[in-house]
Amino acid sequence: MCQASGLALPDGFDVDSLDGQVAILLGAGAALPTHLADVPITVRQVTAGYRNVIKMRYANSSADLDRNLRLCDQLDRQAGDLDADPYGPLKLQELRDGWVQDRKDRRYCNRLTNAVRRIFKWAVSQELIEESTWRRLLAVEPLRAGQTDAPDNEPVQPVERLRPPPGVIDHQLDPGVRTACDHRFAGRDRRRDRFLTEDDAGIGEPCGISDVLGMVQGRRRDAHEVE
Repeated sequence: MCQASGLALPDGFDVDSLDGQVAILLGAGAALPTHLADVPITVRQVTAGYRNVIKMRYANSSADLDRNLRLCDQLDRQAGDLDADPYGPLKLQELRDGWVQDRKDRRYCNRLTNAVRRIFKWAVSQELIEESTWRRLLAVEPLRAGQTDAPDNEPVQPVERLRPPPGVIDHQLDPGVRTACDHRFAGRDRRRDRFLTEDDAGIGEPCGISDVLGMVQGRRRDAHEVE
């Protein structure tokens, strides 16, 4: 008995008695698996393919790349060796419950849940799993405020840019005054709404906004008297 691979087997040898993938390699007439109709795809195989996708998609966003890679790692730990098609809503909720126990923000848990759905949606687009697998995951409703143990952390508000008073702007635009005063200022302490001076390093006293305005006006009076 001669197989397509050129390997000669004894007469009467039953190829069907071999493991399916071994039979394929021996040339039993079947093609190598290319999509879901051939062999079951595991969750680990799905995430392996998706890692290649996100490395290109988020090449310029290290934060998004890191978040999605860590999500793939979590999926691998949870169900990596299981077939991907049976992965359903209960498994997804089990994964999400772990995030809630870790005290992750409710909105962030919902964001990660949607990211898991995108992984399986990508697998559907590559014909690795059935479309129904992804659609079942849509049945998991988002965590709602007041109906979950996940905390609702206050969103981080953008810091309002502080603008100095008009007198300070005049100081910045007046070359004569700026030259006389610049040696005293090392920058702006936005946390305490005052200017830092070289005095903050241990010499003298820090200079507040009112001191700045007084200094500017005094320098201008001196300049007029000289004229």
